[in-house]
Amino acid sequence: MSERERRFITTSVEVEGRFENRVVEVPGHVAPAWGADAELHVVGRPVPRMDAHQKVTGSATFTADVVLPGMLHAAFVRAPIAAGRVTQVDGAAALAIEGVLEVFTAEQLPRPIKVAGAPLLSPQVRYAGQPVAVVCAESARAARLGARAVALTWESAEAVLTPGAARAAGAPALRPTGNVVGGGPTVTARGDVDAAFRDAPVVVEGSYTTASQLHTALEPHGAVAHWEGDRVTIWESTQGVFRVRAEVARALGVPSSRVRVIKDYMGGGFGAKNNAGPHTVVAALLARRHARPVRCVLDRFGEQADTGHRPASATRVRMAADTEGRLQAIEAWCEVPLGVEGWEASVAAIFHEMYACPNVRTTEAFVYVNEQAMQAFRAPGHAEGAFALERTMDVLARRLGIDPLELRVRNFAARDEARQRAYSGNGLLRCYAEGAARFGWADRAMRKNAGVGDGMVARAATADGILKSGGGPPRLRGFGMASQVWGAGGGPPAYATVRLNADASVDVLSGTQDLGTGARTILAQVAAESLGARLEDVRVILGDTERTPYAGNSWGSMTTASVGPAVQSAADEARLKLLDAAAELLECHPGDLVTRDSTITTRDGARRLTFAEVTRKLGNVMIMGQGSRGPNPADVGIMSFGAQFAEVDVEPETGHVRVLRIVAAHDVGRVINPLLAGSQLEGGILQGMGFALGEERLVDPHTGRPVNPTIHDYKLPTMADAPRIDAFCIDTVDLAANPMGARGLAEPPVIPTAPAIANAVADALGVEVNDLPLTPWRVIASLRG
Repeated sequence: MSERERRFITTSVEVEGRFENRVVEVPGHVAPAWGADAELHVVGRPVPRMDAHQKVTGSATFTADVVLPGMLHAAFVRAPIAAGRVTQVDGAAALAIEGVLEVFTAEQLPRPIKVAGAPLLSPQVRYAGQPVAVVCAESARAARLGARAVALTWESAEAVLTPGAARAAGAPALRPTGNVVGGGPTVTARGDVDAAFRDAPVVVEGSYTTASQLHTALEPHGAVAHWEGDRVTIWESTQGVFRVRAEVARALGVPSSRVRVIKDYMGGGFGAKNNAGPHTVVAALLARRHARPVRCVLDRFGEQADTGHRPASATRVRMAADTEGRLQAIEAWCEVPLGVEGWEASVAAIFHEMYACPNVRTTEAFVYVNEQAMQAFRAPGHAEGAFALERTMDVLARRLGIDPLELRVRNFAARDEARQRAYSGNGLLRCYAEGAARFGWADRAMRKNAGVGDGMVARAATADGILKSGGGPPRLRGFGMASQVWGAGGGPPAYATVRLNADASVDVLSGTQDLGTGARTILAQVAAESLGARLEDVRVILGDTERTPYAGNSWGSMTTASVGPAVQSAADEARLKLLDAAAELLECHPGDLVTRDSTITTRDGARRLTFAEVTRKLGNVMIMGQGSRGPNPADVGIMSFGAQFAEVDVEPETGHVRVLRIVAAHDVGRVINPLLAGSQLEGGILQGMGFALGEERLVDPHTGRPVNPTIHDYKLPTMADAPRIDAFCIDTVDLAANPMGARGLAEPPVIPTAPAIANAVADALGVEVNDLPLTPWRVIASLRG
């Protein structure tokens, strides 16, 4: 049987830096590809968000807004120790509070239940903030007061809080197999690394650390559960309604067909909301137990202390080059404390991918410690690895006296060296050139000492290049840049249905999610373009496991590249059916007709019918199209690329860093909506700036308790910190990726921001800065050596 005749084949899909092999269906109908010369009327336009009115008027319904008759509320009781056992849960004081109905513990569970790999409400404590009981009450206030009133008795045990402690002889074992994932580090190599270092004329090295970063979505995790007979409906703030359905069904021991999950609007996830959580399962259990709807929405402490984090990392790098700056060898040793659970988001992967280098070896260890579990966080692993790699590239550039941008151009990887295959497209050299031109990289030396203002204060340069402003502390100007690569091809399975209603309105149905990224608008544009409909006639229905066909999680920069082609094909199939009907009415051949703006016209323009005229004549006959995402090509790597340039001011006396300007150039294939792409770029840059300058989850080194689990104490960037951002995507189309020519965009902008800023700070100070975030005390410590 030929490849074309096979209905199911195996394809590889990259998810958050991991590769998964999946058996998928070959689509029966694939829409014609939109080439670079395609005449598009809706796709490519900067259309405002279709749900903007609902959001700005407050009519958008988030999970915390769901109110059902007779609804109860649940709040967790959390362990104050990092390791040990809760020996008693005394709920007497809580039950005395008006409205409190129950203090629920593991003893009341119908059977042992695991959520995200951990026993639900287990008295065996593995990290501070672990839920050990839950209070159910008539009101949210009563539930919170009840949770505070519960008295816990516990026995503490030795907590393992650092990788060093986890690896120490005699350390408490957090797993039967030990505290190091896989029993030891993973080594990945190509070429002869040792020989290359032995023969190389230039070798540099450095050690780098990054801190744990919290997702801190404005909308906390939450769920509302309501049973009707033996079926449960769950409203959940999630990045994957079908994944939550499967996990809840497994936890409850019911068929997945009896679980419906709905996600309407969502206030951010960034990787933390990929799964069902304890709040989800507890809401469902209590709702069944009390025969009333139950809402469980985390407070800010719970959100910051118990919903995952980007783990800290420590990386040591050696890099060898010839005297012209061409890389000869790279070696990196990476260590990551995951927490009590998590998966191995590779910090080392980018060392194999970013630059052309024949000899690369990485050694990577992931360690379990008594802290909250790791969760994926926007470009997991790559953001941390890029900092170490790009900082070392700048160290090498200074050693050789080569412009940092020129060094990267000389080491441009024209193919996917990690997997020895071509790229579907790679516009990184254009990103370098166009980004540098807009930034003014070539004349930065003149601007460094020219007292260029940031729009707030005038500056004058002294003879030694130190800028002074208004008699305040002297400031130093610096410039830096960094590169980025990220797997962003998306992949199957993803399905969509497009239906043309009797009033000529168009419904697009898919089981994906809009996390606030604009997926509703993007998919509406794709459907309108492929069908030939007016955008205002299109409605997108997402996030409901009962109403929509399957789509996967919104993660790994996958949604547009995965679901978009399914919508494109579904709309095109509906278009072909519509043309068949119109041809019957117009007494012509379907191939003689074209669609645009919800109108069908003969190619000579002589005759036309509106969509509404056709549907009116058809009566109750429905026109529907089905689409699915086809397999990825086997012989190419589908990646997004980018380069960012940063300008900073640094006060050497106080260590204060102010980012003045970021220019970002990215290659993500065809951009469906430039306005929303700009929002993604700016959001990623600001998140990367937080990673660079202030965001740091702090844990007491003695008790393991979180020190800054609030938005007040966990330092996020504010509008006062925001620099001028010039972010854009170069004009490319990647038809090897999919018929739309688009790749993913969500993760790429966060990857190069922190290293670009750090390189700019190093440029300003004339010393290396190797530890994130660049808080004032770390900057001062770098100056002191």
